[in-house]
Amino acid sequence: SVAFYADKLNISNKYLIEIVKKASGKTPHEIIAEFLLKEAYVLLGNPELSIAQVAFKLHFNSSAAFGRFFKKHASITPSTYRMQQN
Repeated sequence: SVAFYADKLNISNKYLIEIVKKASGKTPHEIIAEFLLKEAYVLLGNPELSIAQVAFKLHFNSSAAFGRFFKKHASITPSTYRMQQN
């Protein structure tokens, strides 16, 4: 979350959002989502990991929450992505 990174940098959420937006043209939420999606692609490429394990490794509360996130950003479900890759 943005709060996690703002806390690590000892700055406010608002200030972090402001400086990230100025520097990249994206919000911290967008950058975090892009990173998580890239990591999800990599982890889903490992057939030894279940989708629930991938969700856990990415710190989602449930595989359902991960599935919603993935579908929103990749336009397909994690299982469909996995089947297409194999």
